[in-house]
Amino acid sequence: MSRKSKDKGINPELDKFISNLMTQVMNDPEASVTDKVKVKDVAELVAEEDSHYELLAAERESLRGHTDWFSYDGSAMMEE
Repeated sequence: MSRKSKDKGINPELDKFISNLMTQVMNDPEASVTDKVKVKDVAELVAEEDSHYELLAAERESLRGHTDWFSYDGSAMMEE
């Protein structure tokens, strides 16, 4: 999965499960290409949903008036 190495998001256990499943299926010599593509697609959907959740959470905080001019991943100023 093309995710950052640290656990984050709404469900790190699901992220770990998908990562382990992806490793198992990709290393299974009997797994079909269809199986491998399905697991890859699910992994991408999990990453997209996690990103969507973070966007909605930031939007909610903005509406509440809790704006933060710095990004959550570091100390760099966020772009407007």
